[in-house]
This record gives sequence, C-alpha cells and structure tokens, in this order.
Amino acid sequence: MDKTKLLKELRNKGYKVTPQRQEIIEVLSEREGHQSAEEVHKRICSHYPAMGLDTVYRNLALLRNLNIVSEINFGGKNRYELNRDGDGHSHHLICLGCGVSQKLDFCPLDYFDWNKVLKKDFKVKNHRFEIFGYCSNCIQIEENEGEGEE
Repeated sequence: MDKTKLLKELRNKGYKVTPQRQEIIEVLSEREGHQSAEEVHKRICSHYPAMGLDTVYRNLALLRNLNIVSEINFGGKNRYELNRDGDGHSHHLICLGCGVSQKLDFCPLDYFDWNKVLKKDFKVKNHRFEIFGYCSNCIQIEENEGEGEE
C-alpha cells in the first residue's frame, strides 16, 4: 500500500493527518524493513528538528494500533515498518547478528493444524511469527573469523 492510501486509511479511521504522522509515514516508506523509533526520529530531525522523540513514540503506537505500522521486538527494542500489504499480516526472519529483518512471502500458519487449536476452545484473533537466526552475511563473517584462529 502506498503512502497516499495509508494516509487516506488514517483519515477514514477518524484520525487527523498531522505533519508529524505524515513525516513518520514518509520516513518509514523510504526504507524496506524495520526501524527503531530512535532511527525514525533521527531521520526526521534532519529536516524537522522540532519533533520530539516522545511524539514519534506516540504516533508509532497509534499507527500500530490502527494496523498501519507493524511492530516487532528485537533484542529488547521495538522496531517498526509500514504495513504495505494493508492487512498488518507479515512474518519475518530476523538476524541475531546484524538485526536485518527479511519478510516471508507466505504465512507459516497456512501449514498449521488448526484442529489442535480448535480443540482447546480458543478463538484466534491475531498472530505473529518471527524466526531468529543468522543471515548469510553474518554466517560468512563468522566463518571467515574462524579461519584465522588456527
């Protein structure tokens, strides 16, 4: 979903499209992947120095609650990205070495045995699926460092 549609969705849900919200959506749209609130704030401050970090946090929380932004917790720090698909439904491979997040192009729960959940008398409202490991770059760096230890 492009920025214009995201801003329209914000309006349709009864919220004002403030300059701060526009800036946050703009910054998040410029990069693929998740960014911390501090990274978003730093990029905004270069051309909008009056915006405080607390404003960024408040607006990211609102955008997350409206499913315009998704949030993952990585290493004790929340990171955010735009829900370009529009449904807030995405799953990721997250590198423990460098923090790079790669979006999966499918939902792992499509292969899940839902009968096991239904037997528990449980109604699923939402889910998150994150796999933590090491990307090929970090694996290569570790292998290269290991070669010099002999």
